[in-house]
Amino acid sequence: GESFAHFYPRLLEDVPGYGKKARELARKTTDIARFLYRLPLDKGNLRSLDLSVTYHQPCHLGRGLGVVKEPVELLSGIPGTRYTPLKDPARCCGNAGSFSLSHYHLSYRILGHKLKDIAGTGAQVVATGCPACKMQLTDGLTQENMSQEAMHTVEILAHAYGFAL
Repeated sequence: GESFAHFYPRLLEDVPGYGKKARELARKTTDIARFLYRLPLDKGNLRSLDLSVTYHQPCHLGRGLGVVKEPVELLSGIPGTRYTPLKDPARCCGNAGSFSLSHYHLSYRILGHKLKDIAGTGAQVVATGCPACKMQLTDGLTQENMSQEAMHTVEILAHAYGFAL
């Protein structure tokens, strides 16, 4: 999303036939949490979830697209959900796209700080808006035998609306 919204328009601005298309795509690009946040969701259909949750803010969403409050407010609005913030929700989890594939040990050391922060919340679930971050967090939680589960924000919303995943 960040690439479509910010990088491609600059990269392709002088390429005949593509600069305009990149700008049009950038105008249409948004994150799913921001999109859902702006919708008049029917909160009367939300099931109560007995769930304690925290939120990891992906680098490309927070710093790149400015999506900060929307996921937290969506999660906090689910009945029965207890939200506990991380001390540093915007701290990178170490995945950084393909960085974790080529520099796994350094990536894992970066992740260690995030795992300590997650453990300090006492939350059952760490939500995130990035599938790559979810993969990184799941790896760390599993490797460290932690009880928390990593889930995408939309997965939690789907459960609250009664959709089985």
